[in-house]
Amino acid sequence: MNMTTICSPNTDRIKCNPGDEIIIDDVFYGRRSQSYCNANNTAFPNLPCVGGAGAATQVRLYCDHQSQCIVEARLSWLNIPDPCPAVTKYLQVSSVRFMLLCLSDTVFFGV
Repeated sequence: MNMTTICSPNTDRIKCNPGDEIIIDDVFYGRRSQSYCNANNTAFPNLPCVGGAGAATQVRLYCDHQSQCIVEARLSWLNIPDPCPAVTKYLQVSSVRFMLLCLSDTVFFGV
């Protein structure tokens, strides 16, 4: 399992080895922790800020069954409403890389 954390409004690439594919396991957009994406050590009240259920749909649309994809931690890209205005958010994507195996290039017609 691989976890990628992207601070809003940044972009990142999720990729795997050639011949493998990405399967998205879990997506979170909001803020559960004071520690991620908080260079100024801001104290965020009212945590957790959980929202963006539609974020998973968008990330899966772009990433599932691909060898790489670009993911943006932006409301406009995720196509979701702001779950907690005035709070700096981040996107966390958990993914699994599956190796695809080609067992044979031979196709048999009739026997």
